[in-house]
Amino acid sequence: MTNEAMFLLVTQAETYLEQFVSQTQLLARTSELLTSQLAAQQRHFEQASSCNAEVTRIKAASSEALEQLVTCENNIAQWQSEIEALQEKIRQEGVKMEKLAAVAVEAQRAKVDELAHEGI
Repeated sequence: MTNEAMFLLVTQAETYLEQFVSQTQLLARTSELLTSQLAAQQRHFEQASSCNAEVTRIKAASSEALEQLVTCENNIAQWQSEIEALQEKIRQEGVKMEKLAAVAVEAQRAKVDELAHEGI
């Protein structure tokens, strides 16, 4: 092998080594970038999962509050109806009481008049 052939082989070997080093560095950078992106994706997935869990909790709390609100409205409507019925009973008893008081007064007046006539 001549010096020139040897020189060409060494030059080719150097070129191959430089390409190998360049490709190895590119592979390392790509691997680091991939690892970084995977870690970022994992963090985003965990954040999304956490947010979804919070949304589910908030929806459940809101749903429960709405159910309790409907229950309160129903209770109030029922109690107002009961109050109205009781107020009507009170009104009727008041009318009855006035009539009975009038009858009692009239009965006493009649008795007093009767006794007054007897005494005359």
